[in-house]
Amino acid sequence: EIPDVEPWGRPIRLSREKEVLGFYLSDHPLSEYRDEISAVATGDSAEVRALGDGSQVGVLGVISNIIKKIDKKGRPMAFITIEDFSGAIECVLFASVYEKIQEVLSEDRVVLVKGKLDRRDAESEAKVIVDEVLDFEQNRANLAHTLYLRVPTNGLELERMEELKGILARFPGKGDVVIHLQLPTGRKVRLLVGSGKVGVEPSMMAELRGLLGEEAVRLGEAVHGRNGR
Repeated sequence: EIPDVEPWGRPIRLSREKEVLGFYLSDHPLSEYRDEISAVATGDSAEVRALGDGSQVGVLGVISNIIKKIDKKGRPMAFITIEDFSGAIECVLFASVYEKIQEVLSEDRVVLVKGKLDRRDAESEAKVIVDEVLDFEQNRANLAHTLYLRVPTNGLELERMEELKGILARFPGKGDVVIHLQLPTGRKVRLLVGSGKVGVEPSMMAELRGLLGEEAVRLGEAVHGRNGR
């Protein structure tokens, strides 16, 4: 007789799938972060590997493997593998970096890795020499995305705008909000919302798309606190 037990939560289920099958079956740990990948990362692992030696890069992915080593001076360091939808890339954490972020390192954790691409020649496998590793779930609200909203002129009713204002107010953070309007004259206007900044959450994106439409909501990368797109 099969015992009656509580179902696994999503993180445990995905971890067990990867452990047994070697891949994720029912979902992917990055699924809820799809909107944010293009806003905070240089590209996916395949795009990053194609960049030139010395390029500054950011990769958002899941830690799938950790190998700890001792360097020539007897200090701990590590090699970690970051996996995303396109594949995987190896990242090198020298002692000075490893000592600062070692508590973040655990398999199946979603992280944002920032560093420099190391490609010694065309034949060698590209690696990232890491400067920083962020637990993405803990830091996502503090990252400076730019949230773009396209609002049609027939969507400017007070009730709808109050609902939009309420959604944004419930998700405070550091990201700018830019509203694109197309006036009846055909003129397009872009407004930077100055009353508050937002932190990106999947529930917020879902609410905004339910209010404005699927194609009316997107994220962009923040550049010096503003975005020129």
